[in-house]
Amino acid sequence: MKQPKLVLIFTFILLLCGSVVAQNKTQIPQELQGFWHFEVQNKGDWDGARVGETYVEFFYKIYQVTEVVEGTDHSYQITLKPEEGNTISLSIEGFDGKTAQLKFSGWTETKSCSLLEYPVDTEPVAFSDMPAPLFKKWTKGDGVVTFQLHGNNKLFFNNEDWDVVSIGHYLDKEYRILVKNDEIHKFVYVLNYSDKNLLVASNLKNVGYVPLASNPDIYRILGNWAEKNSNQWRLGFFEETAIFNGEFYTYKSLEFDDSSCEIVLENQGKTIHLDLDLTAKDLCQVKIDGEKEQTYFKCEKHLPAYATADHTKFLDTGFLKVDTVTIRGLLRNNSVDKPFSVSIRDPLTQEQVEFYADVDERGIFTLKFPLMNTTQVYLDWGRMTKVAVMEPGERCLLFYDFSTQQHLVMGDNERFHNEVAAYEVFHPNKGMSREDYAKMSNMKPMPFLEVKKEELQKSYDHLQNYLEENPTQSEKFKYYHQENYRFQIAFYIMQKRFSLDRNEREQFPEGYMEYVSDTLYQNEPVKPYTLARDYLLFMRDYMGYKHEISGKASHSVSSIDGLRYLEKEGRLKLSEQENQAIAKSKEFYEILGKLRMENADSATIAEASKPYEDASLKLNELFQREEVKNFMKNEWGEITSLLFDKMRLEADLAHLDREVKDPLLKDLFETQKFYWLLDYRKTSLPADLYETFQQRVQNPVFAARVDEPNNYYRELITQDIYYIESLKNTDHLKEAKDADSLLASLIEPYRGKVIYVDFWGTWCGPCKGQMQYVKFVKEDLKDKDVIFMYFANNSPEASWKNIIRENQLTGENAVHYRLPREQQAMIERRLSVRSFPTYMLIDKEGNIVNMSAPRPQDKKALVSAVTNLLNQ
Repeated sequence: MKQPKLVLIFTFILLLCGSVVAQNKTQIPQELQGFWHFEVQNKGDWDGARVGETYVEFFYKIYQVTEVVEGTDHSYQITLKPEEGNTISLSIEGFDGKTAQLKFSGWTETKSCSLLEYPVDTEPVAFSDMPAPLFKKWTKGDGVVTFQLHGNNKLFFNNEDWDVVSIGHYLDKEYRILVKNDEIHKFVYVLNYSDKNLLVASNLKNVGYVPLASNPDIYRILGNWAEKNSNQWRLGFFEETAIFNGEFYTYKSLEFDDSSCEIVLENQGKTIHLDLDLTAKDLCQVKIDGEKEQTYFKCEKHLPAYATADHTKFLDTGFLKVDTVTIRGLLRNNSVDKPFSVSIRDPLTQEQVEFYADVDERGIFTLKFPLMNTTQVYLDWGRMTKVAVMEPGERCLLFYDFSTQQHLVMGDNERFHNEVAAYEVFHPNKGMSREDYAKMSNMKPMPFLEVKKEELQKSYDHLQNYLEENPTQSEKFKYYHQENYRFQIAFYIMQKRFSLDRNEREQFPEGYMEYVSDTLYQNEPVKPYTLARDYLLFMRDYMGYKHEISGKASHSVSSIDGLRYLEKEGRLKLSEQENQAIAKSKEFYEILGKLRMENADSATIAEASKPYEDASLKLNELFQREEVKNFMKNEWGEITSLLFDKMRLEADLAHLDREVKDPLLKDLFETQKFYWLLDYRKTSLPADLYETFQQRVQNPVFAARVDEPNNYYRELITQDIYYIESLKNTDHLKEAKDADSLLASLIEPYRGKVIYVDFWGTWCGPCKGQMQYVKFVKEDLKDKDVIFMYFANNSPEASWKNIIRENQLTGENAVHYRLPREQQAMIERRLSVRSFPTYMLIDKEGNIVNMSAPRPQDKKALVSAVTNLLNQ
């Protein structure tokens, strides 16, 4: 009688256990499958996880589900295992059928997510509609096919056939292919493709492919070959292109047998006959046009070290002429559709200058650019990212393979280029976390100096160890890396000056500058100066700091200078007594400046002023003259700017005379000063300054670089301003005392339109830099009710007008104000303008709705903000 009861109890336990076990699964429930989307700041950022029955995609990587634990409150804990690496977890909480809180391992907080059927910004694509090139056979360059769409929804990838589950076209820029092999899923991302190149990513690894060659025998010799005796790279054989002695060729004929090959190359009617004996592995005997047979070896990532020493030095032109550098190149496995670039730092402007050349489908390009002297250059930064040194007039051919990182050069200076390509530069901060780098940057000067001294020593040791292993490295190689390491560290050491408290006139400790002067500077410039790009940057900071602490860098224009200006112009006659009073007052101002630098107290300053009281009284009488009062009120503000710039230039030139002994280096620095003044003022040099420039700058190339903008601005100022009505006369506003009523009167004529306000100044570099982007904003807002309103702060009229001309800032939708100084300051205080440039937006009702509007450079955000106001 008790047996049925025991059976019932046992059955109940089994059911209960079964119920518990059912909560632990290896498959994700149907209702959780789809795309879990969360909001991101920038379109294109990873914005959600793709969840399937047995897999989860997390940050572009597929994880297989190993366990799903369902809680009682609509929560799930999912354990995920990647193809490689550590297991992670995903928690889903508060699931209501449409939304939930998701949290992956490593996230500090959950994200609010919405469950969608398909990823956002992604269009489904049918297998048959995929681009034709993806159905070709693709190889990594070794003749083994490793990528091909084929058959009925199949992808051959990494030596396996996969079933294509779905394909999405994301933001019209990449194809996202979900594939399956048994129960294993994988995402394959086609990032870029053409008929000649393919870039694919999977599991966060990018791989480049090229089409399978039409003649498979090419893979027997495919690659680069160097002549054994000379260690010179001379030949390259690829699927459709061959390289020989710095030129690109196509194959006219290509015939193989078991151990040899006959090749005829063609380039613009010129043919080359090659006979190759392929008996030995990775070696071949090459006969070119029937000449004597030579032994060639297959090149690896870089050429091996050269057998003999090389004592040649870098070309130093003395900056006396400009010549053209020509780089031809082949970028293999290049799947990024962008030009090849070279960037240099202009020694005169200190600005980065970029040069570009289009890369064709074969990966071939030709780039020409001018150089004044041997210069350190950055090659294709952001893609190839290499540093090189080029000489004016140099011609070379560059090869770079993005799959293998093989890097070879032939042509002028090929030995030096190949030595640099083979050397791994020491980066002292490599691998340092942001936190540690910030700690180092915030160190006090002397501990910071010790860190940098240690970094420099490690750099030297790294180089010395390499030279001991490779004792025949060229003198160019040794000198370049020695100087490059020296001035890289020197640059960072002198950049520390910008962390000093200028308000407190803080200076480096004595030992800091002793090390800089005695060990780094040594009054021994790198030759030529452009060989290490950080040298001129270091010198800028070194000279600037020394000038600053000398006390001779600070200068000011006083009203006394206004009296001298009037006298020089013949508009004021001064008596002997008045001249003496001016001289005594000038003397006192210099004493006062020194006392203030020494933080003297008021009693000390008062005592020092007593001998000058009579001169001060006489000076006050001068300033009460009617002609002086009118001049000071109406003209002095304009003239002050030019006098100040002249004084600054004179002080800078005097400092160069004291500090720089190398005549050519001083010539270069003087040219920088005159060029800077032209770019700063946007007007031609006054006659007296141009005469000074001609007397001081002797180098003809340097002089021509200053003459070019000087002539440009001299001509520009004579041109009529298009739509002169944009420049508003503000003389009648001199008596305005109320900021609100003044501002209202300026914007009232444009009520009903959106106003974009720009507070700027001719003296403000970032302000002027933004103006080049205004035309693109205007084009997007063409024919819209928008006004571009400019308020120029403390800006000389000639510079103001030239900047407006240069950037074409006038038109029916542009308004320019150059208010009297008091009224400009009044409006700036009222609107809390504390930095320049400052941008604001005023709506159609005349209300300021955005006091930190986007800059013109951020065109998309600015146009969007304006459009939103127009639509209100």
